[in-house]
Amino acid sequence: MRSIGLAAGIVAVAVAIGGAVTGSFFVGSLIVIGGAGFIVGAAALLSRLGSRSAESVYSRPRWPWWTLLAGALTIFEVAIVAGQLIHEPKKENVFALGVMLLIAGLFTGGILLRNRGRVGGNWMIAAVGAPMIMAPWWIWPPILGIAVMLGAITEVFQGRRSARPKAA
Repeated sequence: MRSIGLAAGIVAVAVAIGGAVTGSFFVGSLIVIGGAGFIVGAAALLSRLGSRSAESVYSRPRWPWWTLLAGALTIFEVAIVAGQLIHEPKKENVFALGVMLLIAGLFTGGILLRNRGRVGGNWMIAAVGAPMIMAPWWIWPPILGIAVMLGAITEVFQGRRSARPKAA
């Protein structure tokens, strides 16, 4: 019964927001209910497309989301520093480019170690997110940097937990 009340509250808030945005609660409720129906329907259709076995659910993916995000952040970091060096050719910017290329090397080495099953590779990939935290005035890069670090560290601890011997 409690979940029905929670769902009714969520629907009421969604309809109120839809009504406030469109100016009409009827149109807003149709948009919200139609959008929810579309999302649920698309999810139901997409869930039936996969023909993988249950073993694929339990195996670790070769390229989880955070490694792809770390690769994009590495390219972004190097491009930003290279652009800064082109715009303002100074020795400080050459040093910054060297640091970013070092972090790109950490990412590449981390991917190689991770593919060999070594936990240290995840820590190396987590280092990619550190420079983005130092730029909080950019909204999304620090958030994505934290997401990369959390993804890598979470996988490290999940791997350690599953590697412990079970008590008989």
